[in-house]
Amino acid sequence: MLYFDLDTVLTGPLAPLAAYQGGFALLAAADFDAEEGNADGYNSSVMLWDAGEGGDGPLRSLHDSLTPEVFQCLMRWDHWIEMVVPQATALQAKFPGMFVDFKRACGKDGPPAGAAVVCFPRSPKPHEVDAAWIRCSW
Repeated sequence: MLYFDLDTVLTGPLAPLAAYQGGFALLAAADFDAEEGNADGYNSSVMLWDAGEGGDGPLRSLHDSLTPEVFQCLMRWDHWIEMVVPQATALQAKFPGMFVDFKRACGKDGPPAGAAVVCFPRSPKPHEVDAAWIRCSW
């Protein structure tokens, strides 16, 4: 399974992600300016996992463990994943240069060469940026 948040802009080939063979993987927060202070955490804008037979893959346990008591203490989904899956694979380590933070790496002319996925954690969001490359790709 390959998951993208709706505020993620796809700008290049995704074939390497489709061919991924491994455990649960998502973005490391360290590469995102908006995740300041959470360098060891996760960003769930992009996730990969094996759904398994009947859809009973690793996200099933994440979902099933979300009780009303957990929701009372949970601030962000990313934090829950950090607690339940502490050894997830960081996508940036597996696919260097493929994922970029809009604020950190992009301008009006677009993402750097080789970037296939542009993430917009927190703000701005793609619809708030006046750039032709975003309108064409989002």
